[in-house]
Amino acid sequence: MKVKGIAFYLLMIKYTKQINKVQKGDEMHEENYINMEKFKKWVLDWDENPKDLFPYLDMSIIKRIKEIIGSVNSIEDFLPNTSIGIFNRYFKYKNASISVGSYYETLIEPSDSKTYKKIIKGFESEIKHIGKIDLYKNGKLIGRINEMTDLWWSIYINDLTNNLKIMMEGGTFVHSVDPQKVLTLKLFDVDENINTDELIEKIIFQCSNELNLNFKAVNIDELNNTEGLNLEFDLEVSEQKLELEPLMYFNSANSNTLKTMKYLSYYQVLEYFYRTVNEEQFKQTIKDSIQTNGEINFDKVMPAVKGFKENLKELDSLKLLLKVENIYEKFKHWISVDNEINDYIVEKNIVNLSNADKFYKTLSKEIYSTRCSIVHSKKNIEGDTFISSESLSLKQILILKQISHWVIKNRVENI
Repeated sequence: MKVKGIAFYLLMIKYTKQINKVQKGDEMHEENYINMEKFKKWVLDWDENPKDLFPYLDMSIIKRIKEIIGSVNSIEDFLPNTSIGIFNRYFKYKNASISVGSYYETLIEPSDSKTYKKIIKGFESEIKHIGKIDLYKNGKLIGRINEMTDLWWSIYINDLTNNLKIMMEGGTFVHSVDPQKVLTLKLFDVDENINTDELIEKIIFQCSNELNLNFKAVNIDELNNTEGLNLEFDLEVSEQKLELEPLMYFNSANSNTLKTMKYLSYYQVLEYFYRTVNEEQFKQTIKDSIQTNGEINFDKVMPAVKGFKENLKELDSLKLLLKVENIYEKFKHWISVDNEINDYIVEKNIVNLSNADKFYKTLSKEIYSTRCSIVHSKKNIEGDTFISSESLSLKQILILKQISHWVIKNRVENI
């Protein structure tokens, strides 16, 4: 017999409670800190005819919930009346957070092994016992960092298990993460005027500086609830001698979760070669200016000196590097075989491919302006073009990654 609907959720919540009892005891459940009056008001304010429809959202359930919400005394009493669609539409906030009335909870994780060992007791094969960080404001407990709540788990269970597959097809329940190691940051009674994203970042900042505990806010990978594969690959290790520094910049993008930091990591690869490519061009011009009689043709040298000085400007150096590395031809070939990138280029009109000169001018401007928007934006500056990590396109990052890859491969170190 297949288990369907909210009954499966209740089964999983019961399972999670057994884990939590081992670690912290019933008296520590953070759901007890939820302001139920604000929670009920929040439920009654739900739009019964939302324009954005979510999977598994049964609109009749909303009406029934509003009818019985007055008699609900706890979140535990409330959950049996809800559904997956309700969770998706009203409880989830962004990718890995929940916003429930005045209660807020978001996924975080230790960003280094020292923090992990301080906050999570036990070895990998053992039952984990998680410590906690109580958060206060003027002596009042306002939040906590410790293991996830049953509420958060019940809402994100589809994203962290093969739950939906079992509900629809039957089968064995499997976690894609160890539920004993999932940490969240909770805020118990957040004022509606508070910017929660800003508050979370401030708390993480203070943990690092005052407690020497380093955390990072994380998102849930959409592949978490898909089954992994044991594929096998072959890699022919290149005999090229590549320069270490730009390789380190390139690879650092893999460890950055913020898209803006990924972009800057790839930009650093290009920036690393600016001085070199300018010096190479200058030296070549000097060589070309030497006549057969050994005398120097100053008509060629003086423009070279002027050009060298001008190219020390970052935008000009970027343009020169792209030109020297023949990125135009590589780029045209790439978009001819990658329809997604080609469609993006056409839609956003970020580069002019009509000829090489226009290409280098528009591409260098696009890359450099994005870089400056990330690095140099100042608060409250009129006309500021700040680019946040959320607004930065993955395609923008992919384009810069591909270009930096070409540059690294071409700039083979001379030994």
